[in-house]
Amino acid sequence: MAPAIYFCGHLTYLRPCNVPGIQQVGVVHSPDSDNLTRWKNHRDYWQPVISVSKEAKAMCDQLDADHSVSVIPNGVTLPSQLSSKTQDGPIEIIWCGRLEDQQKRASDLVPLVNRLLSLNINFHLQIIGEGSLREKLRSNFSVAGDRVTLTGSISRTKVWEAMDAADVILMTSEYEGTPMALLEAMGRGCIPIVYSGVGEPLDFILKLDKQLVVEISDTKSMAQVIHKLVNEKSTRRNLQEQVFQSMKSSEYTDEIMAARYIEAIEQTSRRP
Repeated sequence: MAPAIYFCGHLTYLRPCNVPGIQQVGVVHSPDSDNLTRWKNHRDYWQPVISVSKEAKAMCDQLDADHSVSVIPNGVTLPSQLSSKTQDGPIEIIWCGRLEDQQKRASDLVPLVNRLLSLNINFHLQIIGEGSLREKLRSNFSVAGDRVTLTGSISRTKVWEAMDAADVILMTSEYEGTPMALLEAMGRGCIPIVYSGVGEPLDFILKLDKQLVVEISDTKSMAQVIHKLVNEKSTRRNLQEQVFQSMKSSEYTDEIMAARYIEAIEQTSRRP
């Protein structure tokens, strides 16, 4: 009989027991101290060990190269076709994540919004997520009026609806593994404008357009890219279609991810 499979990921805080017949698949989600600690504690039980990014694998290899870690990026379900995004009215921008500065650098949205206002850009920014900075951000964005909306946590269906309507997704993270929100948004034709710490999708985005990647904390360059997309609507629409089609042919689909997980699990199971 095939063994039961137990996936150990970022919610695994207890040390798994070495129970016969249960194969424990370890997943390292991000190149940070929490994931490193879980891997160090559980690596002798996890077979196989899978990281979602090259950066996460390098973190583990640097400490112990003898424990094999493979890379399988996260994948998302893609719609069959690109939604119709309006070219009239304000450019629609979304940001998704925890409203914290550790890793996510949510406070960087404040100087970004101020730059967009100073450039007299017609925009609407929807910030999706909860966190300790929510009220502080709300106060700082008061000058922007209804150009900035903090929606808090919303259902996955509502998130997808927001992505379908959005032109651009911002990611201000200092580091990531393979961020699901970014992949889902790109899978719905959102143009990514991201910091260089975006993780696994970095090369994918650079191939689309190098200007879409800016250095960490460079909100001036981020605002300039948005300004260009506002002024060049045909470029914006073409780039949205390119993002969508590139995602469809990329490794970031749920089908490819699932096939790679199955292959990795089966290879480990066949080992003596």
